[in-house]
Amino acid sequence: MTLPRRYLTLLAALLATAGLGLALPAQAIHPLAILEDGLELPSGETRWPDEASGQLQLVACTGCAKTQYPIARDATFKVGGRAATYAEFLTAVRGSRERALFVHVRRATGEVSRARVIP
Repeated sequence: MTLPRRYLTLLAALLATAGLGLALPAQAIHPLAILEDGLELPSGETRWPDEASGQLQLVACTGCAKTQYPIARDATFKVGGRAATYAEFLTAVRGSRERALFVHVRRATGEVSRARVIP
């Protein structure tokens, strides 16, 4: 029994596609790595330095140990959804103790890489 030519063509195309599908995943798989840790906290639990070259201090409660993170030279800051200078960011953070803050810390260096305050 012989198959019509169109079925042979379809079978060849399916086998080629299946072979390609088996070969691609081996090349396309990249291990995922966690580069930053994200912190979400109220502004009242933070102490920001006057200059962006200092250290961010986190204070969870009165009497709790302080956790410190240096601020990276290339750190970026946002107020709401827009980019801001460190001075603008600092004004928004210090405006209320209950503002939501999102702080990202690089795992490799322990530095603050970006921060956002919700006004």
